[in-house]
Amino acid sequence: METWAAPDSLQGLLQRGRGRGYSLALNAPDAREHVLACIAHDPRWWPQIEQRGEYLARLVVELEIPVAELPIDPHDADLLSGIGFPVLVEMSRLGDTSAAAILHQHLSSTTGDDWTWAVDQVWAHAGAAARDGLRELILSRLHDDELAAAVTHAPDGPWQAWSDEPLVAYALSRAPVPQLPHRPDFTDVTRSELLSAADTARGQRGRGAALRELAARGDLALLDLAELEAQLGRGDSALTTALLRLGPVTLPRARSWVTDADPWLQAVGRDVVAAHGDQSDAPAILEWFDAAVDTGEWCDTEDLAAGLARLEHQPALPSLHRAWALTPHSTARLDYLRALIDLDSPELTEHLTDATDDCEDDVRDLAHDTCHTLRRT
Repeated sequence: METWAAPDSLQGLLQRGRGRGYSLALNAPDAREHVLACIAHDPRWWPQIEQRGEYLARLVVELEIPVAELPIDPHDADLLSGIGFPVLVEMSRLGDTSAAAILHQHLSSTTGDDWTWAVDQVWAHAGAAARDGLRELILSRLHDDELAAAVTHAPDGPWQAWSDEPLVAYALSRAPVPQLPHRPDFTDVTRSELLSAADTARGQRGRGAALRELAARGDLALLDLAELEAQLGRGDSALTTALLRLGPVTLPRARSWVTDADPWLQAVGRDVVAAHGDQSDAPAILEWFDAAVDTGEWCDTEDLAAGLARLEHQPALPSLHRAWALTPHSTARLDYLRALIDLDSPELTEHLTDATDDCEDDVRDLAHDTCHTLRRT
């Protein structure tokens, strides 16, 4: 979504998936309308990786909101890409047969590239309420060619469970078995051959493996390659990863890259300094962190937060507190919480309480583990 409510408002807290928002909503008179608004307007900053489904579904159950009131259309072709689908899946997992019925309606009335994926998701995650009748529903709408295109060999998928059905068994026998991608072994390859394979202009397969091997050998030619790729506008994540693996030897060049005109090389320089820099780099890392927060470059803040924690840079605490409150990118809170723990924030108890009901399971797990450790000590 394009805008988020104020971070300290109930709507803003719920949009961001904050644990504090969850706890406040349980007793707020207007919580129902705010939860329904989050379902109507997907609040995830990065929908492909952020979690909100379980968080919102638990609130729907706790607030006793009837499924019929949810702003979800079972015939919406875009249902799978929105927040409504994971909300229904979680509610169905919790035993809500009305949520399961909406999922069945969607699977019985829609098609598209993601349809088979949705069948797998409902089978794997929506619990007994959704599995009941799913076999009959799916098999009744698929003809032979459609069935052959739909089945997969996933060992925990529905098709294996339904393989006692002759048509499914036949479709499985014709379906291609997925092959693991081939990863070239470059351990005995010469340096010149590795550099050739790492050249993006040649478009050769195995470039990532070649870059990894060069990094494992500590080959500083990667530094020259990075500057060449930046000039050609071809820098990518595989080369970034290789440069990070080189370790502290990259620092002298990386410190010069942070002011480079090329955005990719500048970002690589900052990543390397955050990962391998020393105390003299901490003020600069904090400046980059604050700038990323100001401009909403939330992914950039994650590695920078880790760097500030590694360097035990106490002046970063106010900035980390600010980022925790502001970010709509819920997965970033994992790195912030790690940093707050490592820096022994005076407000750590407050953050742990907030994180205990966070929408992200990794954040919740870290909070629970940390609370357990603190109680033991």
